[in-house]
Amino acid sequence: QQILLNDLLERYQSQSRRVPVDTVELVQARIEQVQQATDRLQALRQFILDVISQMSDGVLVVDPLGNIVLSNERALHYLATNNHQELNDTLLTEALSVLQIQGTHTWPDLLMEVLLEHRNIQIEAQHKNRREMMIQIVPLYRIKRELAGLIVNLSNLSPLKSL
Repeated sequence: QQILLNDLLERYQSQSRRVPVDTVELVQARIEQVQQATDRLQALRQFILDVISQMSDGVLVVDPLGNIVLSNERALHYLATNNHQELNDTLLTEALSVLQIQGTHTWPDLLMEVLLEHRNIQIEAQHKNRREMMIQIVPLYRIKRELAGLIVNLSNLSPLKSL
């Protein structure tokens, strides 16, 4: 609520300011606009990180080149062989290599299917430590249906299967 109030106050104050007339004022006004936009982007990124960190499943956000750009702690727990390893800036195929797909599929084939055919994939896999996993991979689109990357959801099926 405080963030929304601050944003509203910022907008109101920026509308009530007088219009700059000389070059120095114009440059200063532009610098302030850029700083405000940067602050809003940082707040939005932190909001997204807070949201995915509280999810019970592992979540990865991948850019169109296959690099992991966002991940939560649960994904690190499910995929990393070293607890101190970072998933961000890792290739998705490298991170998923600890999971053995059940069947004849390979990770590169499945990822190509998602990227080229714009299909959602749901597949079971087994971690090297015998944990049963459900992997869901969906394309991530921008506003104009332009592919922006992938979202990968990792769910632990072991407790359900043991029941």
